[in-house]
Amino acid sequence: MKNRIDLIRNAVNNLNSKSEFKTKLTSKNKLPRTSKAYKNFLKSEMTINNNLAKLDVNHNVWKDSESFAKTHYSDVYNETTKIDNEWN
Repeated sequence: MKNRIDLIRNAVNNLNSKSEFKTKLTSKNKLPRTSKAYKNFLKSEMTINNNLAKLDVNHNVWKDSESFAKTHYSDVYNETTKIDNEWN
């Protein structure tokens, strides 16, 4: 009987220590998110992400294929479009 009571007491102590550990974790996790250092870290991450997004934009892309063909391949483009227009 005494062994059983000791087992129950140990189990209760383990559960209490786990709940104390969980409360310590949650309290520690809440603190850094509200601190100024964490907010500054988030701001720096946002600026880095925004700068990287700006780098992903390709400024050399031609959005109008006809204007690209006319400026770079004007002779070939004109000859090809003449044939295509006559064919139809």
